[in-house]
Amino acid sequence: MEKTVSMRNRCLMKRILFAIPDGSDPFAAGDECNEGSVLRLVRERSFDRIVLLGLPGYRLNVTLTERAFAVRFPKKAVQSYMPDIPSLSYKGLFNNFKKVLEVETSDLQTKDHLTFLLPSAAEDPILDCLLLSVLSLPQKVEMCQAEPPTDAWVQQAFQTEADAFEWHDSATDKDEDKTFLSSEQLDFLYRTWDQNKAFCMKTRDTAQAKAVSRAMNLYSSTSGSSYRDVDCADIPENVSNELLWGYKANTDGKTFVRDGLLTKQNADLSLSGFDALSEALKSNITAFLSKSDRHFMAVSTVKDEFLQIPTLALPN
Repeated sequence: MEKTVSMRNRCLMKRILFAIPDGSDPFAAGDECNEGSVLRLVRERSFDRIVLLGLPGYRLNVTLTERAFAVRFPKKAVQSYMPDIPSLSYKGLFNNFKKVLEVETSDLQTKDHLTFLLPSAAEDPILDCLLLSVLSLPQKVEMCQAEPPTDAWVQQAFQTEADAFEWHDSATDKDEDKTFLSSEQLDFLYRTWDQNKAFCMKTRDTAQAKAVSRAMNLYSSTSGSSYRDVDCADIPENVSNELLWGYKANTDGKTFVRDGLLTKQNADLSLSGFDALSEALKSNITAFLSKSDRHFMAVSTVKDEFLQIPTLALPN
């Protein structure tokens, strides 16, 4: 009797696959299918539902994978999402992952099993935002990653869909190589950076704040210094601590230890959009960086007396 109940419960458990298809998936067949690809996982396992995520850079793969499913697995329930994210931004990715998960897990129970498949060359924002999105889920979660696609599959993909390059849809700024700052402002900025270990640069508005960040990136690249710019306004408020300081995620016995944006490497830092963070978080950041040997600048549109670092205004 116990065995019968156990088997019935196992049969009732749902298995859902969330996948960001790799470039080799549409052409995977037989033994030539890459380990961990979407088609191979579906052929080897039984999933009740497949959810494909078409992120920037992977939209073409979703389109081709859907076509492959229609031919090889016509009875499989496949749902695809093409979130409107202009670039791999933390806030955009996290919010879209959360939205997809809320929709696709609303009918699930805690005993159901979720599998997440990442492409072989997944960038840090993708992995971070996906992990942080699934940490609060009550279901059992398994993380997989595809092997890199072979050159032959990639070449065939581009030859087959030579006219489908619309997935290069990232928004671009035609003037992104310009600083939009006067020579006097640039001189003040560089001189302040060279002479101060820590300070807050107050700007007129967010456009000028972005110009400061662009100028510092250009300055650091020519000087050869180790430098990173962190856009604080792009960090979701409810996971800001994890993204800034790092976190540990456990999925199906596999542990992911992730360094934070502030602890990843011992580089000089420019914290743009600093006023987007909470007062407590700003205080923790300045206290942490002030004790380190790192050179850092907070870029903000407000004069924040709460900070324990000097605030300097960019000249008009």
